[in-house]
Amino acid sequence: MHTTMHYVAIPFSFLLVACSGSSGGPTENEIRQLLQSEIDTMNEHAKTIEGAGRMKTKSMLTELRKVKNHGCVRDGHAYLCDVTIAIFAPAMGEQKRTARLRFVKTDDGWVISE
Repeated sequence: MHTTMHYVAIPFSFLLVACSGSSGGPTENEIRQLLQSEIDTMNEHAKTIEGAGRMKTKSMLTELRKVKNHGCVRDGHAYLCDVTIAIFAPAMGEQKRTARLRFVKTDDGWVISE
């Protein structure tokens, strides 16, 4: 479990480092999908570290509980969006933070950028 905590804390801080706002930019649903994809990847990685037996129950995985986009402003070819994110991670409990994330539109859709 100690190892999993490191892998949960690092990606969560990545999600919170990189969002401010007006119109344009990704929708709240698009932001939710991007963040959920990051968390799903993180959970899959945690399963391989801890072994399938210990990470099978949903209560042992990180869960995205809430995403609120407070708005975005254009920043060159990107958008800066202020986003409140609430997640639950077994080692940390519920965490809620507002952060400025940078999004760039690609041919494949929106991506979180540094």
